[in-house]
Amino acid sequence: MPLLLGAGAIAYKSRLSELQGNVALAKSRGAGRIASKKLALASKFQNENKTNEFYDETYKALIGYVSDKITLPLSDFSKENATEKLQAKQVQSETIAMLTQTLDKCEFARFAPNAATETKLVYENAVKVITQIENEISKA
Repeated sequence: MPLLLGAGAIAYKSRLSELQGNVALAKSRGAGRIASKKLALASKFQNENKTNEFYDETYKALIGYVSDKITLPLSDFSKENATEKLQAKQVQSETIAMLTQTLDKCEFARFAPNAATETKLVYENAVKVITQIENEISKA
């Protein structure tokens, strides 16, 4: 038993040092968790009828998730760059289109507040996009 515990501790320490040495891998693996926290905050804003904050947080959750998942710095983030990298990771074009549409809706609502679209649909699409990207990248 002590031998197994020792081997397990060595394996755990090795894995931990691997993750610490590879920041991009760590960010990619934690992207979903961070996006979930941001979407939970967006949902709170949605329930409080704070539409500007809702769209802002949803937008940040999506671009933050995609940036971390495909290791694209936020300073270089654009829909075109994200599309190229997602295609390279073999994410389906329907998923990429849904991401782009959701980002467009968030941007439109953020900068034209009176033209806000339905928050429930935007939230559902954001969750669906993140789930699909997560599944499609892990399959590849």
